[in-house]
Amino acid sequence: AFVDSSTDAYFTANFQNYFDKQSVIDEQIFIHLACIVDNLGKNQFYFTYDATKWYGGMYDMDGTWGCPPFPPVRSTWYEYNTVFQSGYTICNNGGQTNKLHERVTDLLASDIRTRYEALRATVLSEDNILAEFDKFMSVIPPYLYAEDYAETTAGGAYTNIPLKDTNNILQIREFVNARCAYVDGS
Repeated sequence: AFVDSSTDAYFTANFQNYFDKQSVIDEQIFIHLACIVDNLGKNQFYFTYDATKWYGGMYDMDGTWGCPPFPPVRSTWYEYNTVFQSGYTICNNGGQTNKLHERVTDLLASDIRTRYEALRATVLSEDNILAEFDKFMSVIPPYLYAEDYAETTAGGAYTNIPLKDTNNILQIREFVNARCAYVDGS
């Protein structure tokens, strides 16, 4: 009822009673910057320690940074210059995707902007984001990629692996650079 039907003034004044403000703002920023389209619909994750105050969390991030988790490879809501969730609805018969995030965006805009600028100067800088991907990629030696490919593709006979040509580090680098510039300007 708080999210769905409270007045804007009540929502703003009492948000901290129901949600951890920073975690929800951080979640909103990360979803927006990484273009995680399904985390506003079916992949929402909130947790609580007292069944009163809720904290935002993340899970099922297989469709991030322009890498869709399923074909078709390109869809209008995976493009770097997609207005945040514009036209994207899920599990709601064409209505809004997520009323909590809609209200947070509308009513806590100055808090979001302040936090966004702080995060972009540190952990969400382009250099840091790409460095994290580089660290992740360097954990697995190239020979293990080759062995895994041979093992999971029946010696290379199965070549119809979906998205292998598009969901890769080069695509992520290009998307991160373009998406950061786009979101910075919005």
